[in-house]
Amino acid sequence: RAAAVDQLASAAQASGSPVVEWSHEVQFRRLAPPLETALFRIIQEGLNNACRHSHSKRVRLRLVQQGDRLRLEVIDWGKGFEPERVDENRFGLAGIRERATLFGGELTIETAPGKGTHITVELPVVEAEEDENEG
Repeated sequence: RAAAVDQLASAAQASGSPVVEWSHEVQFRRLAPPLETALFRIIQEGLNNACRHSHSKRVRLRLVQQGDRLRLEVIDWGKGFEPERVDENRFGLAGIRERATLFGGELTIETAPGKGTHITVELPVVEAEEDENEG
């Protein structure tokens, strides 16, 4: 839910982290609960990574639905890194990739030292059944 991510972004900013810009353009009402949870955890890990490691003054989170696909972007303008020189088990990248793959998606990382980091996660849209929206 967008409200949960709003809260996550606000909490990150309140703790003295970078300014968090959060935007979303989606048509779905609710995602299937396992996908919704995985997406929240991916956003959480991406935001934590950017806040902890990038030294960027701002972080942009953007979630866009394009037909039956979701595209999440976590962008910072910080110090970047060399992906081939970093153990994928660091920075939570392994967890993000694992969650994305589990739901038929993929992770792309664009970064270089001094160039910031742009993480993109693409996932299929799986909406919640009507009775899952109740309650």
